[in-house]
Amino acid sequence: DDLNKFSIEVKLIHEESEERITKRIIQTVEGNIIKRITVDSERAMKRMSEENERVMENAIKRITDDNECVMKQVTECTERILRQTKQNQELICYTSESSEK
Repeated sequence: DDLNKFSIEVKLIHEESEERITKRIIQTVEGNIIKRITVDSERAMKRMSEENERVMENAIKRITDDNECVMKQVTECTERILRQTKQNQELICYTSESSEK
């Protein structure tokens, strides 16, 4: 009877031990999967952030270049208008002086 009781206790200890080992393995695997997902997510976020930064830098450069081009055109157009206005004023003065004579 004692031998049978001892055999049952050994079997229970063995089953409990297997269960603990299985739980530990599952926890380790889950922990490794979570770490891997976390690392992969962090890398992906970093890549996305870097890509977004490059896209923004390119967009800002393009907008800046476009603005500079537009401002140059506005300046050239304004200068032409001012020259034409000056020529028109000179013509009006010349015409006015000629008609007075």
